Amino acid sequence: MDWKPLRRDDILMGRETEFPLDASLEKNLFALLNRINLFGKLYWIKTIKNLEVNSGYRPGYYNLKAHGALNSAHLYCMAVDLHDMDGDICDYLEANVALLEEIDMYWENPKSTPTWIHLDIRKRGHRIFNV
Repeated sequence: MDWKPLRRDDILMGRETEFPLDASLEKNLFALLNRINLFGKLYWIKTIKNLEVNSGYRPGYYNLKAHGALNSAHLYCMAVDLHDMDGDICDYLEANVALLEEIDMYWENPKSTPTWIHLDIRKRGHRIFNV
């Protein structure tokens, strides 16, 4: 199996047609894709598994429907949730926490998200948040 980077369409989920991106959202999306694909490549090298998006851009009522936080990073193209039913991504992150600093990403406490991994690029006090 070859490594497959995540693409704009994976993050946007077709929602940009209804909620177009402005320059700020485009900038955020560019940064998110660069960082998540750096992570994805390193994860693939270790596991030979590609990342799969569960949730990306969630403007307006999409965020409400997902029960997202009122000021969710998903609203701003700054976050992605990845499928992790088997816990492999969680295990990889737990064994490589320093990687979060290297790629400048933040991870929501996995106890809050048992079947997916939330990673974002919004600046926070701690690399693992909601602890």
